[in-house]
Amino acid sequence: MHLEWILSPITQYAVAAAVLLACLAVFLSTTARVAKFQRQNRAVDSSAAADLRALASKVEHVQSSLERMENVPPAPAPGPGMNLNRRTQVLRMYHRGEPVETIAAALRTSRNEVELLLKLHRLMGEKLAANAHE
Repeated sequence: MHLEWILSPITQYAVAAAVLLACLAVFLSTTARVAKFQRQNRAVDSSAAADLRALASKVEHVQSSLERMENVPPAPAPGPGMNLNRRTQVLRMYHRGEPVETIAAALRTSRNEVELLLKLHRLMGEKLAANAHE
């Protein structure tokens, strides 16, 4: 076999040139990728900075709203009224056979309010029964 061509200076220079070109290609592609990542990083940084400014603006707005709300006197507590929970209690006590006066005293409401609630309950029951028969 003739291997003298390996020892030829032209072959050695050609191999060295090919290796140098490969290194140059790797260097240039790496440089291009680094530049691309830097551009993307700058874009993300500017977007994050804009979002941070918007968030700071919203926080200031919320703080000013909170300060204004702290200066407003609290709303008065609602008066004694009949809520659904109390209505349920009235009906349960009535169905257990307790008198209206006892129900009113136990729930701290007026006798008239309890009687009105029971009357409305009876009327609604009659109306539902009438509608069911039709």
